[in-house]
Amino acid sequence: MKKRSSARTYVLYENYEGRYTPHWQYMGKPKIPGCFRNVHGHAVPPPFPLVVRGNHVTQACALANESVTSLGHPNHLGIWWRRGVDQDPPPLGKNLTLYPTTVAYCQGSPTAMAHDGVSDAEEALEWINRYGCGNGCSLHHEIVTMTVDEGKKRGFTWYTPPPSECDE
Repeated sequence: MKKRSSARTYVLYENYEGRYTPHWQYMGKPKIPGCFRNVHGHAVPPPFPLVVRGNHVTQACALANESVTSLGHPNHLGIWWRRGVDQDPPPLGKNLTLYPTTVAYCQGSPTAMAHDGVSDAEEALEWINRYGCGNGCSLHHEIVTMTVDEGKKRGFTWYTPPPSECDE
């Protein structure tokens, strides 16, 4: 009988000290940079930077902090996917195509619109910066990359997926 591996896949975030952790909040208070509060006052995590394979969470964090990749480890433990570096989707069983997304953080209720290309996102950001976002604008706008699933889960007051993902 073949023994099953106890390895699991972990999603990790980078904390304020530059170390990786699976815990992005503690008792409802953010522990990592990039978190924000949605319109209901709930903390929302930023996009995760790493997917790591390990036998337990402590090992996964240690492998990430030491930059051990799964290719160099005999049991394929270590970093499987690094956002912005690896082009293939991470091993989470989903299509995690990254889209450039314009986000307006004005008035504490962020809104977002995903785009199919960087040039579209830059054009939209220029338009938002020039005319305002219509949300008590304080000119706190930026372009981030995220998946459609992340956009749906992040608790934006208003979120629009990219045109290629919208129903015709």
